[in-house]
Amino acid sequence: MFDPEADLLAIWRILSADDELLNLLGYVSGKPLAEFVWKGDQFPKALGGRLLCFYHAPSRTSANELVTQEVIQFDAYAPIANPDVPRKVIARVVEIVKKHRFNGHKLYFSGQLGQLPAPSGYTCAAVRFVYPVVI
Repeated sequence: MFDPEADLLAIWRILSADDELLNLLGYVSGKPLAEFVWKGDQFPKALGGRLLCFYHAPSRTSANELVTQEVIQFDAYAPIANPDVPRKVIARVVEIVKKHRFNGHKLYFSGQLGQLPAPSGYTCAAVRFVYPVVI
């Protein structure tokens, strides 16, 4: 079933429950998890520190017109003083995503995007996963 918001929510629940990932993001107990794991493609300027954003990128077509390849992109941000953190966060995301099904979907690694442009003072690394959906 095609339900993009439910898919993102299922991913958020798994990621925001992973202690190792939260540790890499510098999570402090008592702060809202949404300050560290963000469902959205816009870097929230009001937040500081390390952050993992994930969102749907444009779908891909397939040979079967009833099936699309949905794309989820994960972007990890950290202050430029910690340039290795985004790569470590992405590596942990890959480990987590490979082990789980989200809203009934298995996500398949689609490639890393390397260093991406980031807001001033930040560095960013990203990765994409795909999953098939019958329309």
